[in-house]
Amino acid sequence: MPGASLNLARLHRYSGALLGLFLVFHLANQMLLLRGPSTHLATMEALRLVYRWPPVEALLLTCVVVQIVTGLMRLRRRSGRPAPTVAKPARLAGLYLLYFLAVHTLAVLGARGLLKLDTNLYFAAAGLHVWPYTLYFVPHYVLAVTAVFVHLGSALAPRLGMRSLAARKAAIMVACAAGVAIGTVIVSAMAGDAVRIPPEYTAPFPTPSP
Repeated sequence: MPGASLNLARLHRYSGALLGLFLVFHLANQMLLLRGPSTHLATMEALRLVYRWPPVEALLLTCVVVQIVTGLMRLRRRSGRPAPTVAKPARLAGLYLLYFLAVHTLAVLGARGLLKLDTNLYFAAAGLHVWPYTLYFVPHYVLAVTAVFVHLGSALAPRLGMRSLAARKAAIMVACAAGVAIGTVIVSAMAGDAVRIPPEYTAPFPTPSP
């Protein structure tokens, strides 16, 4: 049904726009790690006054659920159709973002509710400081940032007048390169020696016996 598909697309787009606004501030705060953990943590506490306010947090969590549900529904509806070459990167990025949103949101809620941990820098970076979990978390985070850039770049390119196939491909390539670069910078900062992880954050990561 065309009307249902249109409403689904709008719901996905609007919830994504709200999450995207949050991600702009979230990624900017992550980049502040380059100025040291104290700057990052102080900025995060200021931002939390907004996004940890119960109505805003509830809205963001609702947007996460809406993104996952509508994203899966859109992928299912398109599964039988061959995707244009230029659309494939956006679909792959969207699929990875669905995975990341589900895993990351459940991990944050579980750590806060069950482990009573403050899900701050140390929570996010802990897995990067415990071998062999580093092998999972490095690509996990870099791919997430890259997927955000690719997905948004693909969606915004036509709205910015880049409608030709060559222009859209170029936009996706630039978005992918920017995502990899920024993701690598953020992960390198999180995994750096300046970030000292308290033991309560590494405790959930059992290390294999020698």
